[in-house]
Amino acid sequence: MKTFPSLLAKNLVRSIIPPLFSSLTKRLAIALPLFGILLFWPQAGWSENDFSLERDMVYIPPGPFIFGTDKEDAAAEALSMGIPKPWYADETPQQTIFLKEFYIDRYEVTHKRYKKYVDALGAISPPNWHGLNFPKGKDNEPVTHVSWYDATNFCQWAKKKLPTEKLWERAARGKEGREYPWGNSFQPGWANLSNRPGSKNMPMAVGTFPKSVSPEGVHDLIGNVWEWVDNDYQPYKDSTD
Repeated sequence: MKTFPSLLAKNLVRSIIPPLFSSLTKRLAIALPLFGILLFWPQAGWSENDFSLERDMVYIPPGPFIFGTDKEDAAAEALSMGIPKPWYADETPQQTIFLKEFYIDRYEVTHKRYKKYVDALGAISPPNWHGLNFPKGKDNEPVTHVSWYDATNFCQWAKKKLPTEKLWERAARGKEGREYPWGNSFQPGWANLSNRPGSKNMPMAVGTFPKSVSPEGVHDLIGNVWEWVDNDYQPYKDSTD
């Protein structure tokens, strides 16, 4: 899970799919890693709980960015991989969106971060834990088996919020609307992705693939695990699909 703080007072395993921004990948941004938006930095209550692991965040400056795409899966690549919906089907039309500044977690929410929340509130632990303890040696791996409600509750405890799809995509694609966090060409081995359709890799410690870092320095926005966002899954405004 990941988290963002916003300067505004308002406001798992990821698949091999080559296009970073398949709708499924984008909108499932964060269950297993969770991005949240911090409404005030710091906020009252930080002294009452141990939030020491919640401070490593990346500043995303205000400005316009390219959201969505006008590309089409003309070669039916998705179908050839057994996926019934074409790439980009729910990502059109491409738009230029203006966002205010915000902060986002540098890394996905790890087991050791999530345990602080579980211990502080007596929250239900993920089903792949052993009681109230995460698997031994998995401290820095992203927490998984977390529902949208679990992710939301974690963010509330941490004085943050899940990001909207636009915030998550801005963090991942940069201002230029990159295809991948590092650029527009796929690079094998730069992220924790399986090497064949239908297979899954096991999660790895956050930050293991530094070449996949985003323009501003956010890690694992492609690969490793799926992530929740705040929005419901639905076509973009003015979409013809």
